[in-house]
Amino acid sequence: TLDAATAAGAAVLERLLARADVLVTNLSAARLRRWRLTPAELAERFPSLVAINLTTYGIEGPWAERPGSGTLAEAAAGLAGLTGEADGPPGLAPVGLGDHLGALHGIIAALVGLLERTAGARARFADLSMTRPVLALLAHRIATAARDRIEPGRHGNRFPNVAPRNTYRAADGVWVALTAGTDELAARALAAAGHAELAEDPRFRDNLA
Repeated sequence: TLDAATAAGAAVLERLLARADVLVTNLSAARLRRWRLTPAELAERFPSLVAINLTTYGIEGPWAERPGSGTLAEAAAGLAGLTGEADGPPGLAPVGLGDHLGALHGIIAALVGLLERTAGARARFADLSMTRPVLALLAHRIATAARDRIEPGRHGNRFPNVAPRNTYRAADGVWVALTAGTDELAARALAAAGHAELAEDPRFRDNLA
């Protein structure tokens, strides 16, 4: 292990960074300053280094110094508020979604940085947050809410603009996940369920209905 807060640890870190390709950290802006790992300092001392710093909210903005986690990123971005049944509480993903998406964005940023380096670019520092990729997942819902001036709200497994889309219990008790994003798919789903005639019913003739 390496304790960069000590003189000996800082010296070891300096030697490692002199020959490293990528540095991955999970530090607040204050800690980056304390350990001399800010974008400007890294660019000056290690011009070929690609640095990735991943936190919950990023190192800029009003929440930059707040501690956090993937769970809090999901809540802060609004995902929890959209998850669950309409008459139930907000829900959390049963997996570390914020952490996983943040890591994937970190990998992408590192690869882009290395590619830019091969093209002659100097040091690159990526300030990443777990909140941003969760927000990206919600882009369509956010755009729709902004356009229609409505609160998106919770709809359970349903989509507000695609039907059918849900989990359904079959006659034998087994649960089936189903989505039919086009009128043709919806008609085929109704036919598979033994009710092809419903595709001509005005209530189910097209997705808008």
